[in-house]
Amino acid sequence: MKIKLHELADAFAVSETHTGYVDLEEGRILLSGSTVSANADAEDFEQEEEAQMDQSIMWEEDWQRYVVVPNLGDYDFREMFRDFISSQHVDDDRRRRLQEVYNQNMREPYCKKLLREMKLTEDWEAFLHEYFMKVAQEWCEENMIDYE
Repeated sequence: MKIKLHELADAFAVSETHTGYVDLEEGRILLSGSTVSANADAEDFEQEEEAQMDQSIMWEEDWQRYVVVPNLGDYDFREMFRDFISSQHVDDDRRRRLQEVYNQNMREPYCKKLLREMKLTEDWEAFLHEYFMKVAQEWCEENMIDYE
């Protein structure tokens, strides 16, 4: 069964906060911890969290069917930001400003704030999407998982 590459890319994008699994039989991408309601009271929240933990354990134990999606939370933001800067067609002043932030090794929240101020958030999101699509494709090929 083929998986949808864009769904896997979405799972990579949230892999720091949700554990993803590829269901090899059904071609689905499953995320743990993605259905707990923020409006649930403490008891309901605890029960839902426990049920999700049981589900994750079942997925982990059936490793021939469910493949864990790696956590990309440790991706190199600085390297990605550098690649993003080089991909942008912006005027010299804007490029200089972005490059200064990169050279000063600013943290991710500051860089994202700057992108909002410069109205480059959509470009950044598109860049990230392409990045995660590439990572997803490479991961599928390394793990011999069919995709579309």
